[in-house]
Amino acid sequence: MPDSRAEHMESLGRLAGKVAHDFNNMLGVIVNYANFVVEEASSPTPDMSSIAADAQQIVQATARGTNLTQQLLAFASRSVVQPLAVDLNALIASSLPEMSGVAGGVGESVGSALSAGLGEPAGVEFRPGADLPLVVGDPAQLARLIGNIVESFGGPVMMSTGRDGDRVSLQATDPGKDLTVSEVERAFEPFASIGGSGFGLAMAYGIVMQAGGEIGIESSLGAGTTVTVLLPASPSS
Repeated sequence: MPDSRAEHMESLGRLAGKVAHDFNNMLGVIVNYANFVVEEASSPTPDMSSIAADAQQIVQATARGTNLTQQLLAFASRSVVQPLAVDLNALIASSLPEMSGVAGGVGESVGSALSAGLGEPAGVEFRPGADLPLVVGDPAQLARLIGNIVESFGGPVMMSTGRDGDRVSLQATDPGKDLTVSEVERAFEPFASIGGSGFGLAMAYGIVMQAGGEIGIESSLGAGTTVTVLLPASPSS
């Protein structure tokens, strides 16, 4: 128990240090460019284009801070959600139009959530399970979940769905990513940095917990890494 508590405190310390560092950088940008705005606005002949450019830097730094806050809320399962009965296969197909055999666009909220998670999406091969019940979850959050998992892998991903008792399973495998035991143990910690931004699987963990599901990860040398998500089926299914 003492070792577990020490590891927990060490993890919290890493999180607090990283968040403080990132916010300090953002605040530094805001303060610097705010001073530039004040200085230019106070000059006898202020350059409005220069003021606008500096103000835009402030807006961008604020947006980065907002995004970090949303990531922390997702990890802590504190995001505001709108749970619905969702067809997981259809959601994945519409969220990843670049997959083989998948066509069509994405809804505005789902598409924006996926884009926020993916950045530059890797190739995904999707194998949907047949006759699956609907799952309970917020569609935008579930799309973000998919994006975060793919972003964390970075390489080509094999994704499949299936049924696991009264739940629906989602498995994503990167056959080219082998993790150490330590990396597996810390995979769901913020800034664990197994790939992507370092927040992907931490956000995925928070989203799944808030949906009442389970998430796990396993990795073996030569076989790659697999993330498994279990989501509750809708009672109406």
